[in-house]
Amino acid sequence: MVKKAVKTTKTVKKEVRKAVVKLVKKAPAKSAWAVVPLSGTQLRVHEGDVFTIDRVGPEVGKSFEVTKVYLVNNGTELKIGQPEVAGAKVVFEVLGDERGEKIDVFKFKAKARYRKRHGHRSALSKVKVISISG
Repeated sequence: MVKKAVKTTKTVKKEVRKAVVKLVKKAPAKSAWAVVPLSGTQLRVHEGDVFTIDRVGPEVGKSFEVTKVYLVNNGTELKIGQPEVAGAKVVFEVLGDERGEKIDVFKFKAKARYRKRHGHRSALSKVKVISISG
């Protein structure tokens, strides 16, 4: 007889709590940080960090804010959202637009005289974290 491991919501919450505690222990002491979704990925951001992400809408020099914040640590207390922290926001400033490295794509089929070649360069933005509140 084989027993199946069934995870209850209580055990899942315990595992999530353990993972978050690990994250907190790795963080530098007395610094605010947050977990936010940006261009399809979740990033752990500190104030003053600079990231290169997929192109965002605002022009260079303008700022934008993300109100969908999953976790906030202000140095003294930790707030975990269910799924988002209410009232929390992270403000970013766009430092510049750039393009990624060129990727060459080459398709080839043997004995069929089929060859296609084209390239791709991603449009990227460099952003800086201005403030974290929540």
